[in-house]
Amino acid sequence: MKPHLLRVRPPAQIDLFDCAAAPPVLTSLELNHDDLVALLSQLIWQVAHDAEANGNLEKSDEQDQS
Repeated sequence: MKPHLLRVRPPAQIDLFDCAAAPPVLTSLELNHDDLVALLSQLIWQVAHDAEANGNLEKSDEQDQS
């Protein structure tokens, strides 16, 4: 019976400092950065505005009870 030989690549030497590295690929989030910042700022403004409106309603309820 013949022994099974695994096909193995010979080790390749890699010189990390030989050439400049390729720039990393931009993700879809990075490509749409400006749109995401605009949407998040709108969302934060809406949440803050709604929280302020709800806070004013709670204060008016407290004043009615006294």
